[in-house]
Amino acid sequence: MERPGDYGVLQSMEHWPEKVCTGPFTRFREAPAAENLVKTYTIGSQDIDTGRHMNNVAYIRMLLGTFTTAELADMPVREVEVAYRVACFEGQTLSIYRRRDEEGWHFLVQNPDGETALQAVLRL
Repeated sequence: MERPGDYGVLQSMEHWPEKVCTGPFTRFREAPAAENLVKTYTIGSQDIDTGRHMNNVAYIRMLLGTFTTAELADMPVREVEVAYRVACFEGQTLSIYRRRDEEGWHFLVQNPDGETALQAVLRL
């Protein structure tokens, strides 16, 4: 399997020396509740990056796809925090769990083996 560094992209990419994320990160400790399952999503070729796994931006599009366009238009998202846990690949069907609290929307995404692939918060 090829690694992203094999493409030369990372070696030539400019990196900022400053910290971009300075605050403490959210600690996700919850297990998914069956009633919070909102959607399943099958990863297609459009979601895959050069490392042959699901692209980070594709995960965000997938999460936003759990809302209608009317809901998104009325949603004042001010911050998105994502914790990627395991790589996902073309053909896998992911289970997306979502719940609302005073902070915003919390997501938990599991791969077909039941492993947590991603956890995220959309802060409103």
